[in-house]
Amino acid sequence: MADVTIDAVIAEAGSAVSESWIENDYKPAAQYWVAHTLTMQGLGTSTAAQLAGAGDFSHIKSGDLELRRGSGSGSGSASEISPYASTQYGKTYLDLRRRSFPAVYVI
Repeated sequence: MADVTIDAVIAEAGSAVSESWIENDYKPAAQYWVAHTLTMQGLGTSTAAQLAGAGDFSHIKSGDLELRRGSGSGSGSASEISPYASTQYGKTYLDLRRRSFPAVYVI
């Protein structure tokens, strides 16, 4: 992939991660966010990137593998709740974000 593409996504990471995060989590979180974003743009060689790059589809068949995208609304799947749940990079980003910004503070 082109360096300019990677540079643009890295610059965009500042909107998702800032120095207000836990110090040791700030840089890894930015890296995971970038990896997730590039994967969701269909860049890279992982299966997730290849599927993301396939665009909007409802059915894919390759040999014995057949994938269908559900059509029901409100199924509550993890990827519908958070788009970050659709890649391992995004899941790790979410874990780091939760550590820096927990939903509940205990005093």
